[in-house]
Order: sequence, then structure tokens, then C-alpha cells
Amino acid sequence: MQTDVGFFSLALVSAIFLDLLKLEVSVNTGFNSGRVFAILVWLIHVTAIASVAQTVTLSPTSQSFGNQVLGTTSVVKKITLTNTQILPLNITGIATHLADYVATSTCPMSPAILAAGASCKISVTFTPSVLGLRTDTLSITDNASGSPQTVRLSGNGVVAVSLTPTSISFQKQVVGTTSSAATLTLKNNQTVPLTISAIATDLSDYSSTTTCPITPNTLGAGLGCAISVSFKPAALGSRLGTLTVSDNASVSPTVSLSGNGVAAVVLAPASLSFNNQAVGTTSVAQTLTVKNNQTVGLTITSIVSTLADFVPTSNCPINPSILAANATCTVTVVFTPQAIGARAGKLRVSDSASSSPQTAPLSGTGLAPPLVSIAVNPQSAAVPLGKTQQFTATGTYTDGSTQNLTSSVVWSSSAPTVSTVSSTGVATSVGQGTTNIIATSGTISGSSSLTVGPPALVSLSVNPSSASVPLGTTQQFTATGTYTDASTQNLVNSINWNSSSPDVASVSSSGLATAAAMGSATITAVSGSISGSATLSVAQPVLLSIAITPSNPSFALGTTKQLKATGTYSDGSTLDLTTSAKWDSAQTGIATVDSQGLVNSVSQGNAGVTATSGSIVGSTTVKVTPAALVSIAITPAIPAIPLGTTQQFTATGTFTDGSNQNITNTVEWGSDTTSVATISNDQSSPGLATSLGTGTAKIRATSGSVTGSTTLTVTAAVLASIAVMPASPSIALGTKQQFTATGTFTDGSTQDLSATVAWSSAITSTATVDSAGLATSTGMGTTTISATSGTVTGSRVLTVTAAALVSIAITPATASTPLGTGITTIEISSDSISPSATLTVSPAVLVSIAVTPANVSIALGSKQKFTATGTFTDGTTQDLTSTATWSSDTTSTASIDATGLATSAGMGTATVSASSGAVTGSTVLTVTAATLVSIAIDPQTVAVPLGTTQQFTAIGTYTDGTTQDLTQSGHWSSTDAKVATISNSAGTQGLATTVGMGPTVIGISSDSVSASATLTVSAAALVSIAIAPTTPIIPLGTTQQFTAAGTYTDGTTQDVTGTATWSSSSAKVAVIS
Repeated sequence: MQTDVGFFSLALVSAIFLDLLKLEVSVNTGFNSGRVFAILVWLIHVTAIASVAQTVTLSPTSQSFGNQVLGTTSVVKKITLTNTQILPLNITGIATHLADYVATSTCPMSPAILAAGASCKISVTFTPSVLGLRTDTLSITDNASGSPQTVRLSGNGVVAVSLTPTSISFQKQVVGTTSSAATLTLKNNQTVPLTISAIATDLSDYSSTTTCPITPNTLGAGLGCAISVSFKPAALGSRLGTLTVSDNASVSPTVSLSGNGVAAVVLAPASLSFNNQAVGTTSVAQTLTVKNNQTVGLTITSIVSTLADFVPTSNCPINPSILAANATCTVTVVFTPQAIGARAGKLRVSDSASSSPQTAPLSGTGLAPPLVSIAVNPQSAAVPLGKTQQFTATGTYTDGSTQNLTSSVVWSSSAPTVSTVSSTGVATSVGQGTTNIIATSGTISGSSSLTVGPPALVSLSVNPSSASVPLGTTQQFTATGTYTDASTQNLVNSINWNSSSPDVASVSSSGLATAAAMGSATITAVSGSISGSATLSVAQPVLLSIAITPSNPSFALGTTKQLKATGTYSDGSTLDLTTSAKWDSAQTGIATVDSQGLVNSVSQGNAGVTATSGSIVGSTTVKVTPAALVSIAITPAIPAIPLGTTQQFTATGTFTDGSNQNITNTVEWGSDTTSVATISNDQSSPGLATSLGTGTAKIRATSGSVTGSTTLTVTAAVLASIAVMPASPSIALGTKQQFTATGTFTDGSTQDLSATVAWSSAITSTATVDSAGLATSTGMGTTTISATSGTVTGSRVLTVTAAALVSIAITPATASTPLGTGITTIEISSDSISPSATLTVSPAVLVSIAVTPANVSIALGSKQKFTATGTFTDGTTQDLTSTATWSSDTTSTASIDATGLATSAGMGTATVSASSGAVTGSTVLTVTAATLVSIAIDPQTVAVPLGTTQQFTAIGTYTDGTTQDLTQSGHWSSTDAKVATISNSAGTQGLATTVGMGPTVIGISSDSVSASATLTVSAAALVSIAIAPTTPIIPLGTTQQFTAAGTYTDGTTQDVTGTATWSSSSAKVAVIS
């Protein structure tokens, strides 16, 4: 449709232009080109406006209804539809998809039309049918491009009344006592006041108080109130209840309540039962814990047993000391039966609690006198390894009687690897060492010490028993001892060695025999009275190794190397084996060797050479190095160069293998006359000679001791090049250009040759040049201008361009147009020619007003500053905020003052307009529910000891000035969880629990608003001191050591005996240090 409108507009404008043109020609006998030009400019402006894309706009493009109570209808929110086309708009439908959203409008429906440039209003309400987020789309169907146009709708369905948290769990509470209060938050989510008829619990253990208004008073729309609940258990065990809020809303909220009733003082375990115990003996102690569940200290007057068989002691504080609230102490009981049979009694704790006294049954059984000791005989014994020892066991009883228990006790060895023991008390040694032989009957045992000594040596075996070695070598003998326990041991280093013939063979203390002469000797090993021997025969010396000299030699390719083979024998003698050994080369492609040990080079590399005699092989590695340099030839042989030039020399080496090689880069170059020429040894230009003066110089190349040379002759400098200037000449047709010619010689000198060179032009139809170098243009194009002297020529390209511009005329010389104001001069310049004309501009007029910010939303209770910006015909803009007339179409939603400052009055939408004369601009302002702007945490700064807690509260302030307790709804955090954690659990939100010492920042956040407070945790504080013993009795004149144990807020205990201040209530009875 937009294309059709543009085509129509262009056709219309073209027709109007032709008619106006005809009118101008018919009315004026003379054709006025200025007026025709003005008409054409106006028509082009109209055409541009007509061809702009035509659209339909919706403002705003989305609407959020926020929270809305289920089944209730929200405030109306308005949407403005504007037909910005140049044609009327035909609207066929305005609808939503969800029944939760209802739309009505003032817009004309088809066949009625919305005029071009006109606007209409669409009103939308939200009535949630279910809980949670409800999103929808408002669709407008019409004949405009982009149909249907849409607006996004969103809202949240909520219950009429909410009560948080939904459950409360109390800590264990002593029966008949009242807990600290837990807080509930009741919130009226409705848009009407809430009437509360009652707040009650169904169990008398739970009581409540409230700040909530009870009928006939009401709780305002959107407001909250607090309910405090306390727990006072009437009986032991789990106590469950429900708190119900009765009101006139569609739902009456409830909260589940739970807690546990406990006794004031508890003994745990409830009874103690001892194992059977012999009369007159004392059992292992058993422990019972006394727990004070009260919130006040407990005064204990006594802890006694009703039967003397059971004896209690404790660390519990006795009157006048007290056991702190929620603290525990320990009672230890031992059982010493005074008669045979079952023994029963009670532990009785008398105290200040209402349940006093607390009792715990005590029971045990007395038995007949038991075995008290076992004597094992002999008390200490020593046997050699492998021997046995008989032990006996005699039992002694509590009545003094004894009995032989050898066959009835359980025998054992503390070190079975040393000795085992049979059921009859016979110990058998199995390893050296000491063990305890133990006899056990029940819990009674006795023991004896048994030491097992080392086994005795029986025989010595010398190995090898018979050996034969060459003269000059050695033979290692070993001696193995066999012991009484059948074990064997290598004794080579712990016995004495000797030889029957030291002249033939000697033997060391470690059994190493050395052959000194041919013959036979007996080698003997002796340990005490035990000995063993072997026979050693010494034969002729044998070849042990072959050494090839020189070792690992290097020689040049094409040469030879003589090697020598020397044999070493077992007696240390040597012999030249060069002619008798067998020679071999492992790499004959590198070197060969003849039968006399002469090595011939074949190629570069390493080759292994061996000399063999029998089974003995000697080896070496020969290295064939590159061929050696013999002579150096320098080329060119006898060169001549002009002064100022260079000469590259090449050095070619001839080597021992007859090869030739370019060694220019490796030789040392030199000149004997450096005033004539020098020569480079630089790696980038080796062998490059540079002339410095006329004459001759001897050039030499040296490598090691080899040198080659030649003669270099330097002649006078010659012309090398001609430079024609200027470098890139370009002249207009009909003009001239002077050229110069400069000659450069081989020695770097220059000379003006302009008058002596021969000048020429390659294309005389473009330009000619005379003998003095003056070029004259003859036609457009390019030509090469050359200067020649002998065989040397220089040239430049000359470009001849078209003729240059002389003058410019501007028409019309004077003009006037209604755009802006003032008079200006219009200029044009080309090739330094600059004519001018005068243009007069009249004042611009206002065409539109833009109101910003556009389509903004603010929270109820806040303000919004708007700005009006005018756009004028000359494209300039101006701030009209203070001069425009401001208005709001819905003052119940928002009002606006003369400076453009809008103040919210109620939730909804309002159109804000700014007018100046006949021009108006507008935007939509949406007022949403009040939002949270700040949070205050109480306390702001607090310090508590380690092991305690700190309750924080948070009060939120909203944009409309209202406040609300956010303690239970915000999210709490601690920056250092190693110092303190803070609860986000229902019923305990904002409760900080100390973990370690130091500072931490406690924070709360809600709806992107946050606040913080500082919590410092100091060292744990002392809360109670327990003195032990609690009720001692001492004879007059003696002393009693007391200890003081401090309990701290973090539950730890510490010995404060040395730091506490001690006192005695009666210094006449006892004083304390």
C-alpha cells in the first residue's frame, strides 16, 4: 500500500507542476526561471513528504499489571493507537487471547474509519483466573502494513491474604515454661481493606499476640502486620498445633506449629547396669549425664546412692554453686559388691527443679572370690635356637589358696617368631631373641622371660672346592657355615683364610686368592675349631686384552694411518701383536685396513677397526676428515677497474683428494696497497674489492698456511649515469619546461653536462627540446626527453596537459529562499578561480515537538521530569520545556506542572502533552505500584562473643513513603562465613550465628535494593565456672587442691585455676590461695 501511495503522490505532484508551469508561461510574457525554480523546490518537498513510509503506532507497546488478587479486576491501563498514514485506517478487530484480559476502546470499528493522523484509546483490565504469571497479547487487525499490531500484556495472580512463614518449629522447651516468640507476617494483597475477626491456635500450648487490627478495625490494602507466637508445653513429647487467621477474604490462612516438651532435668542414661563383679573388688566406672533443660540455673543439693555397693562421684556444681541453663555435668559410679548375688540401688539427685529428686536405677551381681594371679616358672630361661623349655603355671586366689594350672591355662608367646609354646607349657625356640611366655586364665595372666640364643656352627664348606687360574689372575673363594638349626650362612668375611703355598697363591681376609707362580696350593677357611679347604692350581698366563694405538685417530681423506696392536697378559706382561693379529674394518666404505694395521681412507666418516687374537678383541674408531687444502686460485686473474667501482674476487681451493671447492666465504682476504684498493672479509660481501685510488694492489686469499694472490689495477673514474631534472614534469599546453643534465662518475663525483649532452624528444608532436634542454609543448600527451653523452643516456617523461582554467561566472548572481534567516555569499572555486553570489534566508518555523523520555514508567509516589524539544523548518531543534503548555489527560494517575515535572497520583496510565501554538507533542506515562527504595538494618553495628547469636531486623521504605518489615522476606548474607553465618530459613531469618572471631558485613537484598550492617565477633566469653572436687572432706591441718574449669559461650572449656580469683566464705574454717 505504501508503494501505491508514493506512486499516486508522485503522479499528483507531476500534474501540479505542469499546470503551474503552464500558468507561469501564460501569465508572464517573459519566462521567469527563478519562479519556476521556486515552484520546483516546493513540489519536490511535497513529494518527499508524501513518499515517506506510512505506519500505525501503538503507545505503549507493552503493559505490566503487576500483582493482582485472584478473581479481582485491576485498574484500567490505556493504550493509544495513532494512524500516522496519509490515508484513513480501517480497524476490523481488537482482541486478547486470555479471558484474564478484557479490552474496550474508543476506536471506530469497520466500516467506520480512523482518519489520517487521528488517535484513539484502548482500555485493558486484568482479572487473574489462576495463581502465577499470566502473559497475553493484545492484537489490532486493520488494513495498514504490519497488521496485526500487538501489545504485550503481563500480570501476576496472587492470593488475597498471605501469611509467612507457613510453618514454625520451636526448639525443645521445658514443660510449663514459655519460649521466645516467633514472628509471622500477614499481608493483605487485596485492593480493599481486610477485616480480621480472630487470630487463634487450636492447642493451648501455643499463644499469640499481634499488631494486626481486629474487627471493627481493618488492615489497609497492600499493607502487612505481625503475629507473635510463643510455645509453653503442657506435656512431654511432640506438641502439634495450627494457627488460623479468620477474615472476610476468600481464604483464611493457616500456619503449622510444632515443638517438643522436655523435662526440667534429665538423667541419661535412665539406668546403669554393671557386669558381674567379685565381692570386694571395684568395677570399671560408668558415666551418667545430668542435663539442665531450664532457662535458669539449677541448684543441686546432693548426689547420693541408696546402696553402699554403688559409689558416685561427679563434677556437678553443688549448692551454693549452680548448673547453668542448658548445661550438663557428669556423675561417675563404680560398683564394689559387699555380698554375693544381685545388688540393686538408686542414684538420687536432689535439686531446685520442680521434678526433684531425679533417680536412676543401679544394678549389678556379686560373685565368689576369683583368681587374682598366676606365677609362671622358671621366671627366666635361656635356650639355644632349636631347643625346648618346659614351663609351669601356679594360680593364687583372693582367699590366698594356690593351684597348679599348667594344663588348664591358655599358653601364648609374645613373640611367636622367637618361640612358640604348646598347650602343656612346652616352649620351642624358632628364632633368636627374647619373648615372654604367658599363661592366661580368664582376665588373669602371668609370664616368664625366654631368651633364644644364636645357633652353633657345625661345619664350613669352601667353594669352589677345586679351581684352576692363569698366572697373574685371582680366584674368589666363599665359605658357607652350617649351624645346629640346619641354617647356613656366608662367613667369607668373618673367618680366617690361609694358603698352604703362599709363593704359588696368597689369599686375603675376604677369601680372594692371587696367583703368584705356577703350581698348586690348598686354600683353608677356619672359624674356631671348625675348618674347610679347597685346591687352587696356577697355570700359564693368558692374553687378557688388546690395545690399539693411536686411540681413535683422525686423518684427512686421501691419506693413510698406521695402527699398532699391543696385547696385555694375565701376569701383566705385554706383547706387540700388530703383525700377528687379524685386522678388520666395520665400515669399508669409509676406511679399509690391511694385515699390517695400515688404514686407507675411502670417504669421510667414522669406521670401527678391530684387532683379534684368539677370543680377545681390541677396537678403536678411526675418523676420516674432509680432504685438506693444497692450494688457492683467485679469479679473475689480473683484473682492471675504473676508480670508484668494485671487483668481486672468487677463491677456489684444491684439496688432497684432488677436488676443488669455492672457499670465497672462508678464506682471509687482504690487500698489500690499501690506498689503491681494500677488500672485504664481511660475511655479507667476502672477496669484494673497493677501489680508492689509481694504481695496482696485490690481492691475496689465505686459509691456514695456504695463500693465493693476484694483481688488481685501478684506472681513472668514468661517467656512470646522467640524471635529467626535474623528476616528474607536467606543463599545460602552450607552455615550456627547462631541463638540466647532471653526470655521475664511478668515483661518486658529479658534473653539469646540460650544455655538452645531446638532447632529444621521443615524440616531437607532444614536445620538442633544443640543444640547451628547453622543451616546448606542441600537443597534449607524454614524451620522453633524453640527454646522451657517449654510451650513457638519462631521460625523464614530460606530460603535456590541457589548457588551464582562466575564469568562472555564477548565475543567478543574487537569490532569496525562505529557509532560516540571514544573508550569505555563495562561492565556487576551481583552479584558483573563485566567483561569488548572494543568498538571503528568512526565519524558520516550528514543525513538531518531541516529549522525552518516551513511554516511561515510574513507581507510585515518585516524580518524572519531561523535556519538550521543538524541531524547526531549517532542521534545528530548541528546548521548549519552559515555554510549552503542559497537560495530563488523566490527573487521577498523574499531574504535571508548568515546568514539565509529572507527579504520580495513582496506578494506571496518562498521556502527557506539551503544546506551543498549534503544534503538540505527547507521550504515555505509566504509574506502577510503589517500589522499594531503601532498607534499614537494625542494629547497624554490633559486637558479640563467639558462640552466641544476634538477631537482625530489616525495615523497607517504599517510593510512596510507606514502610514494611522485610526481615522474613529479604535474602540475608554474610561476607565472611568463617566469622558468622546468617539464616534464611523460615522463622529464623536474620538470625546470625557466630563461627569464628573477626568482622563480617551482614547484608540483606530485596527487589535489587540492598543494605548492610557490621557484625564483629570477639573471643568467646566466660559463662560459668565448675569447681572440682565439689564436696571434699579433709582432716584438720591438711590441704585440698581445687581446680576451676570455665565454660565459654562457644561451648569450649578451659582450666582457669590459675587465672580465677579464689575466696573462702569462712576464713576461720579454711583459706584458699
